[in-house]
Amino acid sequence: MNFFNNLPDPIFINLEYVFFLLYRMIRGVLGFFANLFTGFRGGSSDRLRGFYEGRNSFSGSGSCNPFLDGSCVSSSGDGGFFSRIFGGLPSWDGVMVLGYGMRVFLFLLGLFLLFVLVYSILEWRKIQQASDKHIESLIPVSEKQTQTNQRWEEVLRLIESNNETDWRMAILEADAMLEDMTISMNLPGETLGERLKSVGPGDWLTLQQAWEGHKVRNHIAHQGSMYKLDHRKALETVRLFEEVFHEFKII
Repeated sequence: MNFFNNLPDPIFINLEYVFFLLYRMIRGVLGFFANLFTGFRGGSSDRLRGFYEGRNSFSGSGSCNPFLDGSCVSSSGDGGFFSRIFGGLPSWDGVMVLGYGMRVFLFLLGLFLLFVLVYSILEWRKIQQASDKHIESLIPVSEKQTQTNQRWEEVLRLIESNNETDWRMAILEADAMLEDMTISMNLPGETLGERLKSVGPGDWLTLQQAWEGHKVRNHIAHQGSMYKLDHRKALETVRLFEEVFHEFKII
């Protein structure tokens, strides 16, 4: 036996009637909400009222299909949608009451959404300001930029001198700037060496330069004039500090 022979015959669908139902539903919904702000008055509102009261919107009774050249099928009203909701009121009074109620609801909803929008904007600004302050606190700036630049300018002035004592002072000042920078970064440790030890190898790109510059400073501080320092070594040491300060935007 052929399987397809046992299939039922397709049922005929009246597409025009389906489109009529969709048309009636969409027109009724859109018209109802449009008339929320007009008080359900006027010719179009009468047809809308007839739709919700179960009457024919075009000829006065029954259901009318505008897609069938205005031909209508007579039927009696079902008492009205709003008549069933507002049982003690006439159907038109029920529509009016619901209309005003919906307008009040939409007005209150609009105020609520406006409040949520304003509140969200204010909170977003607070979060953004807090985030900006947090980011600024992470920037390792020991002093104001103008003051920091002045200190570095003094280092450059000393290192360009022909006096060995000035070279030593330049390295000591650069090391002091590095110490202030690590303090502003809230690194753990009592001394600059301890704070540098707390830095991971991947945290600073110029960690090795900082260590080498700090070691030269220790030689100068601990050995004094016994430590031999020529101009070339002094320049190389200052350039090490310079690389560190460039990484963290100190200079």
